[in-house]
Amino acid sequence: MYIDAIRFISSWLSRFLLTAPVALPSNPLAVVGGRFVIGSHSWPLDGRVRPTFSLNERGQVTLACGHGAFALGPVVQKWADPRGPQYSFTPDAGDVLIFTQQHSRWSWPVLPGVNILGGENPRWQRRSFQRLVWTKTSGAKLDLIWRDRQDYYRSSGWTDQNAHKLVRAAIHDGKPKQI
Repeated sequence: MYIDAIRFISSWLSRFLLTAPVALPSNPLAVVGGRFVIGSHSWPLDGRVRPTFSLNERGQVTLACGHGAFALGPVVQKWADPRGPQYSFTPDAGDVLIFTQQHSRWSWPVLPGVNILGGENPRWQRRSFQRLVWTKTSGAKLDLIWRDRQDYYRSSGWTDQNAHKLVRAAIHDGKPKQI
């Protein structure tokens, strides 16, 4: 119970005590096997929210979640795959993509354990967040945030666990709100 409370408090604090954002590459862009490829990494679309990809009537890859849809850009290449359609695409002219990574300044100790495969156990853990903010010339905005856990090993430092979960997907239409 004590350990669960520490994990919950640490997870909550980690959202607010973040390092400065570091820019990540945002090219190329693709949809492969239900995952969003941004730069050299493939990002899952599972977690708290589950957006979907489709093609709109203008041949653009569109991401839909909740009650909104966001046109990402025109398809450059399309190929078939048993996991579903795959697309490579580019942003529309004038779109601004900002893809960043931040780490929590708050880390928590890991209780010693037995590693049955041998090797070193992590000493500390922290959260890592990757955020994509995509803004259209119309003012429409897509905001995606993935969360991951990083482990600290005495011999190699902080390592990414590659267990990313999409924790936020928001689409704003860019229209002024009526009062």
